[in-house]
Amino acid sequence: MAVTIRDAISTARATIEEHFGEQIGSELLLEEFRFDERKGLWNVTFGYDRTYFVGGDDDAGELKTERVYKSVEINRADGTVGAVKIRPVAAVA
Repeated sequence: MAVTIRDAISTARATIEEHFGEQIGSELLLEEFRFDERKGLWNVTFGYDRTYFVGGDDDAGELKTERVYKSVEINRADGTVGAVKIRPVAAVA
């Protein structure tokens, strides 16, 4: 039975939480999804805020927050995760 978009979203969320959970500084939000007919893959993207220190140790450094987007490729036929990628964000002019 083919994987539905609901199943793909659940699988993508679980995969990101399992492998990147310590990096997630805010709620994990569904950003976008699409189905690639040619490859038979669901592409599901979640975004979250990642907070970290820059320029020294935790006491002297500066706290930075950036939005991170993870795109998960899921095989529609069997539900396996083929890849987790950082989705690049275009600069806004």
